[in-house]
Amino acid sequence: MDANRFQYIAARFRQLQGYVWLPFAVVFLLSVLYQAGWLPLPGADSPPIVRRWYAAAFFIAVIAAYGVQQWYVVRFGVHTPQVKRSRWGPIVVVLVYLFAAVSVQQSTGLRMALAPVVIGAAFAVIGARHYPLRRHYLAPAALFLGYALLGPFGVTHAVRSLLFDLVIGLSLAIVGIGDHRLFASAFPNVHARRDVHVSPEVHAGV
Repeated sequence: MDANRFQYIAARFRQLQGYVWLPFAVVFLLSVLYQAGWLPLPGADSPPIVRRWYAAAFFIAVIAAYGVQQWYVVRFGVHTPQVKRSRWGPIVVVLVYLFAAVSVQQSTGLRMALAPVVIGAAFAVIGARHYPLRRHYLAPAALFLGYALLGPFGVTHAVRSLLFDLVIGLSLAIVGIGDHRLFASAFPNVHARRDVHVSPEVHAGV
């Protein structure tokens, strides 16, 4: 492995632990099955009970994600870099654009969904900017941008609701598996190590 690739991965030691996202992907994919009528739930005719099912599923996903994170600690250790740039900056920017997109959508009544456009664009920027290491981000970008076009093509709200959960579930799975494969390529033989030293010159940008 070349030094630049290793530096890139080491600087994003936590971000690239992609399996953490898989429990949430499962929740959204199960939601697709439920909406399609392929996953019957007790009390499904009562909206409050359905909301409780969703809340329970997300609670279990959070616990499972924590367990996966601990698995990464046991298998790959923990990192001790001096971070020069926070990863939260890009996330805040995306949230601001999402808020603006929703506001424009509500005020103009556009049939094209703008929020998925923003999310798809964010995935596309990461995939293009960090190509080829994170080229798998281009697949979620295509999924979200394609979803945004369903309204203008006359797809019903019920179908779009189902497909939205499908797009989120698939995107989380693609990003999670792709990021993990990239991460594991830098630390293939690390087991039960408690400390992974990362050069202080690296930074944790998205």
